Amino acid sequence: METPETTNSPTEKVIQRLTKSRNQTLKQLDETSQIGEEETKEYAQRANTERRARPEAKEIPNQQTERPSQM
Repeated sequence: METPETTNSPTEKVIQRLTKSRNQTLKQLDETSQIGEEETKEYAQRANTERRARPEAKEIPNQQTERPSQM
């Protein structure tokens, strides 16, 4: 009985090609996901650092003007 590695049928060739393509796509998606995760962490760290560096920014007064109630 032949093993899938030694089979040269057209169907097996297509399966091998699709499997290889799928594996490459999954690898690329994984790499992209890791890059995005790192960028998100860096952005969050930068935002936290900037917030801590500007304590006065937490005390911004409400700048909306009050409207007199209509009677």
